[in-house]
Amino acid sequence: MILSPQGSRSCHRKERETWTHDRLLHQRALALGHAINPSSKLSYSSATESYIQFCQNHQFPINPTPDTLSLYVAYMCYYIKPPSVSTYLSGICNELKPFYHNIHQTRSHFLVRHTLKGCRKLHQHETWQKHALEQEELSEVYSDLCQSKSHDDWLFLAILSISFLAIMHLGELVWPDSTAHHKLQKVTMRSTLSITDNVLEFSLPTHKADKHFDGNKIRIESTGTDDDPIEIVCKYLESCNHLFPAHLNLWAHSDGSIPTQNWFIQVYDAISHLKSPVTL
Repeated sequence: MILSPQGSRSCHRKERETWTHDRLLHQRALALGHAINPSSKLSYSSATESYIQFCQNHQFPINPTPDTLSLYVAYMCYYIKPPSVSTYLSGICNELKPFYHNIHQTRSHFLVRHTLKGCRKLHQHETWQKHALEQEELSEVYSDLCQSKSHDDWLFLAILSISFLAIMHLGELVWPDSTAHHKLQKVTMRSTLSITDNVLEFSLPTHKADKHFDGNKIRIESTGTDDDPIEIVCKYLESCNHLFPAHLNLWAHSDGSIPTQNWFIQVYDAISHLKSPVTL
């Protein structure tokens, strides 16, 4: 059977413009530039700079051989934590792969892996972390701030209660301190928020581990207590409606700016009811 041109699928195909070679290179460069999160890119560049500096200072060739990488690991683990050195190696591989195609195999070489494993045992560090927030402390913080007329106090209470009940990282609700890491794609939009009598929901934007860019749906149910998170968020929204009813982002200071990690931690540390860091 011979298909006529009228019945050919190609007749219904949309004509595509033929690009110049420069435009193809430009479009590929744009795609590659968005393949890695900006914060990761900065960390990777810093790691590569430290490796190059190490090679120059010790008169080693830049070419990453198992011997050179293992010596770099032993050297760096003397000054910083071995888990950080492991992250450095990932950054070095990412940055130098266009020039040394076998660098991932070099990174997986037994000499490099065993050197890092030995350094983990040789340079052990105590683990430090903040005291875990408890429900009683959350209630005490609410008692201290519930009479406040400050918009930022209710912003703090809203973020604190939601992050506590939804078991969220602080970085998922506020911006990093470094402006180089700010991305509007990661800002929670107010339009995604929905509140009923018993349930609060909003969409958490995509993150660097979310390869399908689906984001996550955060759902919090009413606790029925005085420090009910839904009541706290409603109080915060009342203040938002008064100050800037058309604001797009969900979390905002009284001046409209997006809260940062440093601001939240400063307020957190200033509250006497929240315990100081402890060693675990």
